[in-house]
Amino acid sequence: MADLDTETASDASNGSENIDLRRHSLNDVVGSNRKLWKKPSKWTQAHLQALSVDIDRQSDAGVDAHEQNLHRDKGGPPLNALIPDLPQDRLERYSTIMEADIYPQKKALALKSMLVFPLPCPPKDGNNPNTDDIVNISTDVVGGSQLGTEAVSFDYYGECVLTLAVGQDKYFLSIAFAFHLGPLLLIYLDSSQITSFRDLRCTHNLRCPRNFYESLEARIVALLIALAQIRRISKGQQVVVTRLLFTRWDDDDGIYVYTATISRHLLDRFRHPSRPPTAIMPSLIKLQPVRVPYKPHDTFRNRILAAVSVTTTIMKKDDYFSRRKRKCSGSGKEVNVKRPCNKKKLNSSFV
Repeated sequence: MADLDTETASDASNGSENIDLRRHSLNDVVGSNRKLWKKPSKWTQAHLQALSVDIDRQSDAGVDAHEQNLHRDKGGPPLNALIPDLPQDRLERYSTIMEADIYPQKKALALKSMLVFPLPCPPKDGNNPNTDDIVNISTDVVGGSQLGTEAVSFDYYGECVLTLAVGQDKYFLSIAFAFHLGPLLLIYLDSSQITSFRDLRCTHNLRCPRNFYESLEARIVALLIALAQIRRISKGQQVVVTRLLFTRWDDDDGIYVYTATISRHLLDRFRHPSRPPTAIMPSLIKLQPVRVPYKPHDTFRNRILAAVSVTTTIMKKDDYFSRRKRKCSGSGKEVNVKRPCNKKKLNSSFV
């Protein structure tokens, strides 16, 4: 999983029986299997096995998929997102971009247009929460309080850097696109962002290996663990739920929502890679992928947010800005709109 030093690598046995993290330390698991001697950005199906990932594949999220997804998380009501009221033709236009465009940046901007209220005009001081800078999600984005069912609006932070920590080392994973809704950090990326040029060439020639997308799922798991590492975990909390949105070059009809339920014990393995577990854990990480079709376009936003346990409240742009203005003037205590009236420019440093 992480790079081994020369001494550890030379001592590893090629014939050792594969072991996993449920019973052994991270260093022991990596040292026992040469297939794991890869950086996290190059993880493969072997890493899914070493992590003992329990994958629960769901059927497509249909029009009526709200109820089965909204209460998937334990410990409280779902978030309620305030999203802009858009005419049918614009919803179809943005969904068509998601279906047909090959550039992840354009797909991210289409998602932004469907979920985020546009700023009425650039602030005079240049402080814009929807900056194009690459941001540090551990210090600039993560945070927020539990907001219950009160509707709040999305922030879009553009490109962000994702890294995985293993002990004192940090490994670059990918550039992704970050959406923020209260305590929820929702990441979007495309398969081209976690695929090498050689792999991209083989996929476009339709000659990719049978386990190609299993390897991509291993890298998705690395991203989900990285998101869990920067979450604030309360005392006694045993699991962390992280999510990301994922598009594949070979699927023009839907987007994939990956939900990971990650044990605190797994995070401890990465924090202390040489420390063995004190007990055998039955499960360290559960992965639940679900595909959300783009059509029908008019319900796509509701279905994709339902898949991440978020309800929706649709509001006209003028009403939204009126409420936001009242909050900024200090006269609307009942209004809790997430997007700030004045915000310092985001840090562009790496995690």
